[in-house]
Amino acid sequence: MNELIAGIDLGTTNSEISFVIDSEVITIPVNGEPVMPSCVGIDQNGKLLVGKAAKNQMVSSPDDTYYL
Repeated sequence: MNELIAGIDLGTTNSEISFVIDSEVITIPVNGEPVMPSCVGIDQNGKLLVGKAAKNQMVSSPDDTYYL
């Protein structure tokens, strides 16, 4: 049986997840990008935002947006 190896990088600027498949590292894209901003926020309707969506509201709602 093959072993699945996953790596998660929760960086201060960006985060990503990769797997080792057949001795090759495969990075899993999020919305077509290899990394996503390490950012979370709450929009004005109370919806949780992560990644690029959260980063995009950082200027308009800095008190509701956080880098990890």
